[in-house]
Amino acid sequence: MDAAVKDGVDVLSLSLGGPSIPLDKDLIAIGAFGVMSKGVLMVCAGGNSGPTPSTLSNEAPWILTVGAGSVDRSYRATVRLGDGEAFDGESLTQDKRFSAKAYPLYYPQGTSYCDYFDGVNITGKVVVCDTETPLPPLNSIQAVQAAGGAGVVFINEADFGYTIVVEKYYNLPMSQVTATDGAKIMGYARVGSTAAAHTATILFNSSIVHVKPAPIVAAFSSRGPNAASPGVLKPDIMAPGLNILAAWPSMVPIGGTESYSYNVASGTSMAAPHVTGIVALVKKAHPEWSPSAVKSAIMTTSSTADNAGHPIMDEEHRKASFYSIGAGHVDAAKVVDPGLVYDLDVGDYSAYICGLLGEPAMKTITGNSSLTCAAVGSIPEAQLNYPDADAGQLAEGSLRWVSEDHVVRSPIIADARVVPT
Repeated sequence: MDAAVKDGVDVLSLSLGGPSIPLDKDLIAIGAFGVMSKGVLMVCAGGNSGPTPSTLSNEAPWILTVGAGSVDRSYRATVRLGDGEAFDGESLTQDKRFSAKAYPLYYPQGTSYCDYFDGVNITGKVVVCDTETPLPPLNSIQAVQAAGGAGVVFINEADFGYTIVVEKYYNLPMSQVTATDGAKIMGYARVGSTAAAHTATILFNSSIVHVKPAPIVAAFSSRGPNAASPGVLKPDIMAPGLNILAAWPSMVPIGGTESYSYNVASGTSMAAPHVTGIVALVKKAHPEWSPSAVKSAIMTTSSTADNAGHPIMDEEHRKASFYSIGAGHVDAAKVVDPGLVYDLDVGDYSAYICGLLGEPAMKTITGNSSLTCAAVGSIPEAQLNYPDADAGQLAEGSLRWVSEDHVVRSPIIADARVVPT
């Protein structure tokens, strides 16, 4: 981090993190404070431990913490059953040579993870497999191939809801479906005395865009509340991080053997670079803005609505909590003209640390052993001039405008509401 600042960077992106720890023990938080004090904003991935609550990484308020959501693109692979029912799944293996004819459908109840097929004939069949991870295991795909299977339907784990994570290493015709749809497919495959006659095929429809609703919170995106600083709402923002088409170093094999110049990857590590690029756009338009002002502009211009005009949903298609989306989904078209800007400097953050953790922690994080809380003051989390806050940490009081640097267009109208989550 120090070397990057010396090199003159305008923004830093860090797709790295771990479990929540106190800020004065968090090396990323300490390093990011030094970066911020030099006028550089640190953008960090929020972590991939969702949907469990309080699983965030990089929780310090001087860091821009990014969660992950879907985009409006689907790599559609539809499973059509012999009874006419169809279920839209996804797959990067868009094998247009795969026949649309009906194949025998088989669900191996004794080995539902499809890691072996001893004594079972699956030749020419579409096999239905369970998964224990967000991604279909490569060994299961290889087992189906080795046993002569024609194709495979992978059923998503239940915790992932409508989040389907795809990758580019499957050479077998396949589709990944949600747990809800998978249960219906399983029921069809094994019900009644005529189960052996049940059939299915997989229809590949390439890449479909303008899918609604989008964005949806990715199931893996880590959630608040902020364990290190409960009064600061995290993540700060949500950005595209599910099934992102990206350049890929050809010397790094995908799936163990094959090389490609591109890949489709998922994670908050993909979401953070999107926001980093937007930070660069803001810095280009407003080079005089502080890291906190840039961060505020991104957060206050974000959207809490999806492309259907409804509130952004989570992986279960429920209204997403602010512990999932923070201020909302980033909107690159609006960030350079936010109007209202919440600004903070080293002194503000130092007073916040004094209030949260005390003077020894403040000295550790700021790297200034001569600085005292008596000199900088001490404030509770709720008094930090932050673009959002956890309502559970607020008390009845007044709303005041504290920035003298950025003026709001007249007249000022404030509509303060607490939205239950």
